[in-house]
Amino acid sequence: QAKIKMMRITPAKEKVEIRNYRIGRIVDERIDKSNIGYLSTGAHNYFLQAQFKQSLPEEFSSFLNESVQQSPQAEELELHVYDYLLFEKSSFKGAEIAVSSHYALFNKAGHRLVDYSMVDTRNTGMFMSANAGELLNRNLVNYLKEMDNKINPFLAMYKDNKPIKVSYIFVKDPAQKNLLPYIPQ
Repeated sequence: QAKIKMMRITPAKEKVEIRNYRIGRIVDERIDKSNIGYLSTGAHNYFLQAQFKQSLPEEFSSFLNESVQQSPQAEELELHVYDYLLFEKSSFKGAEIAVSSHYALFNKAGHRLVDYSMVDTRNTGMFMSANAGELLNRNLVNYLKEMDNKINPFLAMYKDNKPIKVSYIFVKDPAQKNLLPYIPQ
């Protein structure tokens, strides 16, 4: 019996369009790069290590090429993956599969623009692996769409060459030691 379940992110049925940025490079920042989690299979509930057939950056790039329409005029960003873990999740709904992910987008100058963490779940039967590829698809598509809606203010911060005004105040310990100095401005 195989001890490893080879996975693939299921391609999208229709191309997903992102307009406000494009991903030029994918960086795998995970501590454990040897797998993407585990799946249990069948009535015997064997736990199998889940892996992509290729590296995570290559799998993500393949998915982007197959399933995502990126605007060539949009700002090129790097997608860093800090967490990507497939696992079984029990709930009142019955058998579920989940993927936990933590992504960050960086601009070409290396500035970290925005982090985003999420856990996506999907109800399954005894065969978790039959639904895993679709769940991995949904996780990545949801992230790409969400960032397309939210990225513009983060990109604008680094495009503006105006100096940033910084104000600071030196505060000594307050008379009442149980209070912390705080100025809302």
